[in-house]
Amino acid sequence: MAPPNALSVLETLQDRWITCIAVLILAGIAYQKFRPGMWNIPGPFEASISPWWKYRMVKTGQMAPTQMKQHEKYGPLVRIGPTHVSVNDVNEVPNIYGRANGFVKGDFYSVLQLELDGKTMEAAFTTKNATLHKRWQKQTGPGFALTSLLAMEPLVDMATNHFIKVFEERFAAKDAIADFAHYLNYFAYDVISNITFGEMLGMVENGGDVGNTARSVDAYLEYGAPTGQVPFLHWLRRTSTLARWWNKSPSHVEMDPVTSLTLKIIAENEKKEKKDVPWLTFSDRIFQQRDADPESIRPDEVIMHLAGQVAAGGDSTSVSMASIFYHLLKTPRTYKKLCAEVRNPIYTGKNISYATGKKMEYLQACIKEGMRLHPAVGLILERLVPKGGRMICGHFFPEGTTVGINPWVMHYNKDVYGEDVNEFRPERWLEASPEKLREMNNGFLSFGHGMQICAGRNISQMEMTKMIPDFLRYFDLELAYPEREWEKSAMWIVKPHKFFVKCKKIAKSE
Repeated sequence: MAPPNALSVLETLQDRWITCIAVLILAGIAYQKFRPGMWNIPGPFEASISPWWKYRMVKTGQMAPTQMKQHEKYGPLVRIGPTHVSVNDVNEVPNIYGRANGFVKGDFYSVLQLELDGKTMEAAFTTKNATLHKRWQKQTGPGFALTSLLAMEPLVDMATNHFIKVFEERFAAKDAIADFAHYLNYFAYDVISNITFGEMLGMVENGGDVGNTARSVDAYLEYGAPTGQVPFLHWLRRTSTLARWWNKSPSHVEMDPVTSLTLKIIAENEKKEKKDVPWLTFSDRIFQQRDADPESIRPDEVIMHLAGQVAAGGDSTSVSMASIFYHLLKTPRTYKKLCAEVRNPIYTGKNISYATGKKMEYLQACIKEGMRLHPAVGLILERLVPKGGRMICGHFFPEGTTVGINPWVMHYNKDVYGEDVNEFRPERWLEASPEKLREMNNGFLSFGHGMQICAGRNISQMEMTKMIPDFLRYFDLELAYPEREWEKSAMWIVKPHKFFVKCKKIAKSE
């Protein structure tokens, strides 16, 4: 028998290596697929074995519509990653997001941390640390309190009146078409900068971004949303040789304009003489606290709060306002009904007060319904199952499993909102029984829920409650292209585009 030659030996070794690699790959797939507590949760096969399915869905803007279809197919639990589960059960909202239930934010949020002077900065939006979160709530509480916001109403009125003036001169007087979604975004940034610093950024006046502020927030989320599905990528990019050359990860680079703007305005405010005005801005209250007790708030915390306020206050509110206006115009019956309410002669003066707007029942129902049909956030609000594991929808999930609810999925839950969930019907919020209304409010996740509910929700609600009636008291609005649907792009925020309108100034006699 002839001895084997070198070539045949190499071929044999190569075959064995291929076999070993194949076995290891199959073993890895089997391990992911059949993880304890996860193996019998339905969902796409690719999602059960790899986080790249989630990455691809987010990167292509398909996560929200895909999840909605999957829950229709599979029920209240859908596996969207090896250790990630999407939940669609209104009874589980307080269990997952309740204040004392031990669930903390998932690893996704670590990718969204900012950086200052080469150091990573946790923020109230990203932290898992309950002690830090409580400290920051105490620091910002006075500024977010309703009494403080009511004192800042004139700052919202300033921005609203300027917005109306620009629309009259730029669009109504010229019978021109406006890209309303974009202008509402500019308006929201002007409002939040005025409330935060006492001066508008000037986006409405400019008819576009100022200082790359809005674009930097978009780019930050365009990086963070998909990368957060595979947080290891963020670590890799920060620790690689290339990242060291940059000295910052991409998300931090993209947010530089917002941080720089904040530092610039802080420096300018320090030099300004205090104006004799009957309100204090959000930054005024932060500075008061710092000056009274420097130990109570560090310089980096001041920057974090103010930069975070500007970054968070633009997109989410403008998306909600765009949805409200768009669905009103797409449903003429509701537009006419709201106009009749806000144009009632009993409402006098140039601007509707927040207290008055809150009493307009149909307005408040339209705001709620617009935010239900198009929630700003398009991903699950991730939480980690705490020590000891938890039962969710009758299924036990082990410690460390990532669970969460996507507002788009919950807001279209027919058991909660009725068979007509796809319709813009504000009346559902007025006709519901007290028990049903509690359930609907429990499932309403546009501002989140529980301990880490959006801190700026009162600002957003005041902005919408005042601006929408003021605008409709001054203009008649119509879709420029009524046969067209608007378009949406989705990363973390589901942003509308191509929402074109025409407006006509209402005669005083009307």
